Amino acid sequence: MPNFEYRKIAVLISKEIRGEISLEEKTELAGWRAQSVENELLYSELHSSKRFRDWESQRKAIDTEAGWSKIAHKFQNKTKIRAFPRIARIAAIFIIPIICGGLIYLYRQIEKQKNNHSEYANIQPGSSKAVLILGDGRNMILDTVQTLSLTEADGTQIKKEEGEIVYCTPEVKKKREKLVYNTIAVPRGGEYKLTLADGTTVHLNSMTTLKYPVRFAKNKREVELTGEAYFKVAKNAQKPFVVNTGKIDIEVLGTSFNINAYGESGNTVATLVEGKVKIIHPEHKFEEKILHPGEQAVVDNVTDEINLCEVDVTRYISWKDGRFVFYDMPLEDIMEVLTRWYSAKVFYLNPGVKKIRFSGNLCKYDEIGKFMDIIEATQQVNIKINNKTILFSLQEDGDKN
Repeated sequence: MPNFEYRKIAVLISKEIRGEISLEEKTELAGWRAQSVENELLYSELHSSKRFRDWESQRKAIDTEAGWSKIAHKFQNKTKIRAFPRIARIAAIFIIPIICGGLIYLYRQIEKQKNNHSEYANIQPGSSKAVLILGDGRNMILDTVQTLSLTEADGTQIKKEEGEIVYCTPEVKKKREKLVYNTIAVPRGGEYKLTLADGTTVHLNSMTTLKYPVRFAKNKREVELTGEAYFKVAKNAQKPFVVNTGKIDIEVLGTSFNINAYGESGNTVATLVEGKVKIIHPEHKFEEKILHPGEQAVVDNVTDEINLCEVDVTRYISWKDGRFVFYDMPLEDIMEVLTRWYSAKVFYLNPGVKKIRFSGNLCKYDEIGKFMDIIEATQQVNIKINNKTILFSLQEDGDKN
């Protein structure tokens, strides 16, 4: 990394901490964070408010050059070591107590990682897998077959192409028969993608079930969803596309949106990326809402209340692109997402640990140990592993090194 880039990152972190960062600068900083887990570890550590206070009180005792030198020897080859003293001087101007304390801690943390990640060997990331239930009740395990070619009772062709299911409906002149339904079920630790007969693509998240006709009706395209899915709906002004979640109906003509409708969740959440959708509650149709790009509808599954808000859609659709993005989320909510994907269990030794908030942006195909490293880097939580169960407890002051 050139010297000017070191300076830039130091300045960006400083500006964000002081609340003076612009949207463009925040995007640039996010890109740097995504480059490596080490960058994300450092970022997370620097944003621990308690650590800020500790570093401030210890500021005079910190050896700036030594802190950067240790990291230099760890991450840079000999030709780049000289860059670190330079950025050390830059950091000294902007954020001496923050950066140096974070680097010294990060150095210790990475040494610790070498020995710890073997504990997570039984907790593996998910993969592309699902079960296809045909109209006659037959089950096809999709992750065990490389290619698949079937014909449903109404003549619809079902093929597995490049790891996804594709439906192709031939033109027929005979009278339309009764609709034939298929169901695709994605287990814990899985994901899958399919293309429906009208050309609509659907990305299915872990623990998700989608029921749909292999050939849509004349005047409506309707599917049933439990779990989470991202839809990119093929445009057809004469035939609305409707997603039924059991709590709400989402009606569109052609658009891209995400629906989170897990049964155990207290809310059903629809997030619109592009186009326009109508949110309809079956029992309160007079309360229908219209969503515009960048908006989200949160439906309370108990009271049926529908609230709209503007959001950063990236946080809600990143899972389909291979990343997990969390922003100021309670640990309990984060682990709900991660355990669906990693097929792990969680146990909280202290109720309060569930509410501690974290932010992160990491590749979902990485080992779960990298996520746990970021959480431990805040020095607020202790983590222990028992086979496939992750145990969390509050970290006492005496535990902090």
